[in-house]
Amino acid sequence: MKTDFEIVKEFMKNSENIDLIWDSVALIWIDWREYDEDIVRYFNDKLEDKIEFEFIDNRKGYGEDIVLKKNDERLQIPYNEVMERDITIKYMNDFIGLQYQIRWFVESFGGDTLAFVLLTAEEWGDLEEEFGANNIKHYFSEINLDSAMFGFDLEIGEFQWFSELRKNNKGVDILVFQKIAALRSEKRQLNAKRDSGDLKLKDYYLQKKGIDEKISDLMEKYYICKPII
Repeated sequence: MKTDFEIVKEFMKNSENIDLIWDSVALIWIDWREYDEDIVRYFNDKLEDKIEFEFIDNRKGYGEDIVLKKNDERLQIPYNEVMERDITIKYMNDFIGLQYQIRWFVESFGGDTLAFVLLTAEEWGDLEEEFGANNIKHYFSEINLDSAMFGFDLEIGEFQWFSELRKNNKGVDILVFQKIAALRSEKRQLNAKRDSGDLKLKDYYLQKKGIDEKISDLMEKYYICKPII
């Protein structure tokens, strides 16, 4: 049986054939309604050195917090007012980050269920050396504490635009596209305020100009080509 590393490597050799990885054991599928302790278990199944975890009472309405433990290390996942899938995944990745890395398989974006791959940091390094860091990150985005995965929502009309943007700009990480999508969303909200009369035209044009400049700066910095749709 092929290892997860071998499956990802085979996919990268022929990344146009998504079937090479889509139904493989390398992908860890997580639904937005998952129990957060199950998410920890899914990743734990891939780890040679298992992470222990326990629950601690936080006196909040959503229930108990999860505490990750390994040897003398402990991390109480810092949820806010609700338990969120993004937060669990981000802090799990941060906790194991010296030896392992969880990455988001970006081809799964746009649905209620997202796919992730867990490899050793060394294996990800080997893949980036062979195929190029930007090519790997295009399909397998690095996760940091600012990442938005389940929290990355697109309106129906934006989905096709975003898909074409990724297709036409293969060397650009999704985190850059997320910044552009957030700015476009900000501009839509601005338009709504203008249309409702909650924003003076002078203020509208000033704010719109600022948003457009930020989008243009990102497009220029990363040599991003706009999709023709």
